[in-house]
Amino acid sequence: MYNFNELDTLTNRLLGDEIQPYHLPYYIEPLLEGSTLTDLLQAYLSDAITHKNADRIEASIILAAALGQEKKLLPQYENLLLTDWHHSHEDLVDIIESYGNTSNVATLQKAFSLSLPYMEYNHHYSFHRKLLYAILKLAPQQFEQIRKAVQAKLSPKLKKESFK
Repeated sequence: MYNFNELDTLTNRLLGDEIQPYHLPYYIEPLLEGSTLTDLLQAYLSDAITHKNADRIEASIILAAALGQEKKLLPQYENLLLTDWHHSHEDLVDIIESYGNTSNVATLQKAFSLSLPYMEYNHHYSFHRKLLYAILKLAPQQFEQIRKAVQAKLSPKLKKESFK
């Protein structure tokens, strides 16, 4: 139905500074085929998830951000956060922190259980730190309780940090 290769190309052109974010609607309009921008981006992200295409996950995050559609993809991003086959976890936490609410906190807490080989170099420090800050922002009243619950998974350095 949709031509996802065109979206791949648009993302590459955007990243290569060949086009600017404000140009995107002009190029995307012909790809919509009577549907909405949100439908197209959801389908693109779903295709990336179905085929475990990590590059397309990254591309969908970039396109959605450039087009102001991140909040509309939040449910898919939340589910994607708990998968281990891509490398966009920290970006997803940032999006959830920006557009989420207390209903997303359980997923953020579950994400502490992920074993992500690409983050082992620092014992998941930056990822866990982002998770803690997102929880603090979205559910400050639950923060201390959740931090205690995940304490054993935190790196020694992160265990010592204070969060305000």
